Amino acid sequence: AEGRCGNFILVKVFRMMNWRLLRNPYFLMLAAGNAVVFVSSLTYLPQLRNICSDKGLNLAQTANVITILATTEMIGRPFWGFLGDSALLKRITSTPKKFLYTMAGLGCSVGFVALTFTSDFLSVAIVVPCISVCGSCMMVNSALIFAEAFGKDLPSALGLSNLFRGVI
Repeated sequence: AEGRCGNFILVKVFRMMNWRLLRNPYFLMLAAGNAVVFVSSLTYLPQLRNICSDKGLNLAQTANVITILATTEMIGRPFWGFLGDSALLKRITSTPKKFLYTMAGLGCSVGFVALTFTSDFLSVAIVVPCISVCGSCMMVNSALIFAEAFGKDLPSALGLSNLFRGVI
């Protein structure tokens, strides 16, 4: 039975995983932060239409907010890798990717709170892209931080981080 069971891909992956990462507080904090942002984004994006409706926005305004959000994502996401490697940011901090990740996490938190206080099209059209920019910054920089911090254990770190996302 052991020989047959050992041939399953999931069993092989399970055996290759570096489970000791679960004892690393830095890994746990990073994985939990990624999972919270991912789950928050998954729950808020599909509800954006309802959020806009609750704020009194009509269908055209809601479509404009979604267009602004999509445009912000397309333009903003590639920008974060370049910014994390910029010489200017490296003059400000010795850990630019961690700095961006932390600032973006704070930005997401502030943005989600601010969204509850928005009341018109303009405020929603400003807050929603800000949340998107911060969320995409966290997603881009989290993988880069995992690569810097966990080098040889990167596949395990990313796999366990995705496991956190799935559980949460």
